[in-house]
Amino acid sequence: MPKGKPCIRIPLLNICLLFVFYFLFLKFFTDESFFKMLSSSLDSYHLPEFNWKYYR
Repeated sequence: MPKGKPCIRIPLLNICLLFVFYFLFLKFFTDESFFKMLSSSLDSYHLPEFNWKYYR
């Protein structure tokens, strides 16, 4: 039975690490300044209309 214990512990550690990374991810994205910076950079890079204004 002791061989079964690490098999149970490893997925639990992975799930805990996923929750920690997810919490940090949400913490960064709830920061308004970072979110505005990210959205503005995404607008400038990925909107074709925005790029057309620069080209013409």
